[in-house]
Amino acid sequence: MAAVYQLLTTTRYDSYLQRLSWNNDVQGPCSFLLLPYHFDRLKDAAARHAWPEVSASLQYDAFKAACVDAVAPRREIAGPAQAFRVSPFYADGLL
Repeated sequence: MAAVYQLLTTTRYDSYLQRLSWNNDVQGPCSFLLLPYHFDRLKDAAARHAWPEVSASLQYDAFKAACVDAVAPRREIAGPAQAFRVSPFYADGLL
C-alpha cells in the first residue's frame, strides 16, 4: 500500500501585497503573503516526515499556479481588490 500524506498551509491573497518589495518572489511582485516561505515549509515538512517523493515532486511554479487558480473564481465575483485566505492542500501527489 502506498504511503498516504497530506500537507497544508494557509496564506493570504491581497493585490496590495504586490506593492511591498519584501513580499516579492523570484518572479517579481507577488499577491500571496510570503508564498516562498509557505512553499519552503511544505518542502521541509515533507523532508522531516521522510517523504522524499513528495519533496521531489513539489515545484514552486505549480504551487503558485494552484494558489492563483484557487482565487480566480472569487476574484471574478468580488473583484481584484478583495483579499482572500488561501489554503493549498497537497495530498498523494496532487495539489
